[in-house]
Amino acid sequence: MKPTKAQKELFKEINREFAKLHPPEIKMDFPDLEIKIPDEAELKKELNERFGLMSRFKQFDTVRHYLYGLGTVICFEEILIGVCFDEYNPHFHSLGGRCEAGFGLFCHPSSLEKVE
Repeated sequence: MKPTKAQKELFKEINREFAKLHPPEIKMDFPDLEIKIPDEAELKKELNERFGLMSRFKQFDTVRHYLYGLGTVICFEEILIGVCFDEYNPHFHSLGGRCEAGFGLFCHPSSLEKVE
C-alpha cells in the first residue's frame, strides 16, 4: 500500500522538525574525558557491593524465588546466584553440572528472598 500525498507531506514535516531538534552538525567531543577500565578483581568487588551477593546470600542458604518456589544456593556467577530448586522444571538446567538437570537456574539476587 502506497502512502498518500498527505502522509508523505506529514512525514517530510516530521523530518524537518526532527532535524531542527537534532541538527547533524553537532559533534560530540570530550577531550578531558578519562576512561578507566577496572581490573577483574575491582569489577567483582563493585558488583558484589552493588548487588550484595556475598552479604545477603551464602552457599547452601535456603531461598524462595518469587516464581519458582524454594531452593538452595549452590554457587555464585558474577552477578547471578545459582539455585538448585526443590521442584523439577523442564526449562531449568544443571548449573554446569552442580545439580541434577532440570532443577538448576541462575537467578538475579532481587528475585530471591532468604528463608530462615
